[in-house]
Amino acid sequence: MAVPTTGDLTTFLTSIGVTAPAAVDEAVILATATAEFEQRTGRRKLEGDSAATAVRYTLQWPQGKNVILQISDVWNSPTVTINYTGAGTGLTLTEWTDYEHLPVNHANNGLPVEAIRFVDCPNLDPGGILITGKLGYASSMPSDVFQAILSKAAALVLTQMAGESGSVSDQKQGDRQVKFSTEKDRSTIDRLTNAFEQTVSRYIKVGY
Repeated sequence: MAVPTTGDLTTFLTSIGVTAPAAVDEAVILATATAEFEQRTGRRKLEGDSAATAVRYTLQWPQGKNVILQISDVWNSPTVTINYTGAGTGLTLTEWTDYEHLPVNHANNGLPVEAIRFVDCPNLDPGGILITGKLGYASSMPSDVFQAILSKAAALVLTQMAGESGSVSDQKQGDRQVKFSTEKDRSTIDRLTNAFEQTVSRYIKVGY
């Protein structure tokens, strides 16, 4: 899917019976929800690039095997070149012989490549390491991410429409004191926020 637009947010709000007033800037709220998802998960470009980009990395190089280089998400299978000093230079390595993509099952599970494991490390420092691939989580934004961002944005809209949040009333029940939220649409906000949180937990980038 493409990234959600203000039109998508308006349609989503209508589906839950909400019409945002003109004072609510849906574009800003949608951008806020998207930025929070990216920051919380450590993912950028949930809708990946259609063209390949070459990104140069450097890595402290120990002796031995199974050196891991963390990279930005690449949704296709990137190529790896070492000893890169400029256009047309360097040695292009062979997958499975010289290196592996991590996770190794990324293609079968629809996951991006998050790291490169060098299986057979050269004895000398490889210098500049060029990773060439299509940046992003997937070729298009996953549908559950699309829905989660809309849910968060809708929760932010409802919170703004309700005015200042956090108003409560206290009620004594015997020797127990219970606080009830009197914020407008609190249950809907909680439901939408919970849906967002559940999706965030599935996409967190933990590293290798």
